[in-house]
Amino acid sequence: MVSAQSYEQIRGSGTTVGTTPLILISWPIPSGRSVSAEVIATGRDTTSGDTVSRKVMTSAKNVTGVAALIGALATLLSSSDLALATASVAVSGSGGSLVVTVTGVLTKTIDWEVVARVQIC
Repeated sequence: MVSAQSYEQIRGSGTTVGTTPLILISWPIPSGRSVSAEVIATGRDTTSGDTVSRKVMTSAKNVTGVAALIGALATLLSSSDLALATASVAVSGSGGSLVVTVTGVLTKTIDWEVVARVQIC
């Protein structure tokens, strides 16, 4: 049986100053549905041009309005200049939403672009 797959592509951008976390995506998971999400985040230090890239994948579900991750977040790519090695990307469930948060590096200002590709089941 062939079925139509449902995909969403969500984009977010913003700037971290120091180690203050920043939510770049908060996407509502449809009630009673499950998702697989692939997140690619790229950050660039506004002064030095140093760069960080992270690619992570997770699954989540929304049961009666509560989003929950299924298993651990898998890191598929972790690449950066040494100065941005501690910058991070996290995916979590909050309320009924899938949330992508980036965290920068002490004394650095980082511009971020994030794309999440979500398959809905």
